[in-house]
Amino acid sequence: MHVSERRATVVAGVLVLLAIAGCASTTAPDVAVPTPDSGSVEAAASLSTHEYRAGVEAEVYLPEGVPPGPVPVAVTVPGGSWATADRTRLAPLAEALASEGILVVNASYRTTTDHVLYPVPVQDVACAVSFAAQQAVGSGYSPEPLVVVGHSAGAHLAALAALAPEEFAGDCPAPSVAPTGLVGLAGPYDLVAVERFAESLLGAPRSDAAEIWTSADPVRRAAARPELDVLLVHGDADRTVAPALSRGFATALRDGGHGVTLSLLPDVDHMGVVVAADVTGPVIARWVRERTPPTSGPAT
Repeated sequence: MHVSERRATVVAGVLVLLAIAGCASTTAPDVAVPTPDSGSVEAAASLSTHEYRAGVEAEVYLPEGVPPGPVPVAVTVPGGSWATADRTRLAPLAEALASEGILVVNASYRTTTDHVLYPVPVQDVACAVSFAAQQAVGSGYSPEPLVVVGHSAGAHLAALAALAPEEFAGDCPAPSVAPTGLVGLAGPYDLVAVERFAESLLGAPRSDAAEIWTSADPVRRAAARPELDVLLVHGDADRTVAPALSRGFATALRDGGHGVTLSLLPDVDHMGVVVAADVTGPVIARWVRERTPPTSGPAT
């Protein structure tokens, strides 16, 4: 399908659904980072908090000065070794993307600390994507592209939600909408390489639950949805999740027919890909803009 046709189909699908609805190894878990000053966030976009699924919240960064029409939408998904999902970790990146005229939904999700196992966290991410599309359309925009951006364990969840959106749609309050792009930041896509941590998400050793482990492994799903564009970003100084995991996932995705961009950032470590928003933000924003119709963007 031609790119313009695919965009038209995606946007039409979003509008129809909303109308129907009535509206490498791992050695340590992620560490927390400071929350940015709220005043600087509001300077880039209007900011509001919503419960997008019962008990699960997200911040919406609505870019100011952007006229109605096609606008890129990004759902940011934090890491935390599948045990935490502190979205304040991605607030600097969400702010940076919003300053580029991107509508951003910075979402939490339920984790093993909340006593849930796979596939619940993936279902939450899928619901966040649908919520983001709903927010865009309700604000007068068409989400083009609709991208899910995950860091670390969040990149793993984002990859599953992007590669198999119908499977993980669950019972979302907003109508199910498939993302058109995936951005993975320092993700542990090959679960065998991070088996010690992944076992807590899956609830059983790989030897006892091979089918579940296969289902939860994005590398095994790399041939799905070849129309999905993918950007993989990894710091070459990452000692928590090896850059080889992004390289391997990129190879599997290309073999599956996906268009893949792999960006290795020099002298950037595991948390640096999100803390250094001035480094990672422009990489993501440029990739997103290349997939956005020329009529969208900040008003001048």
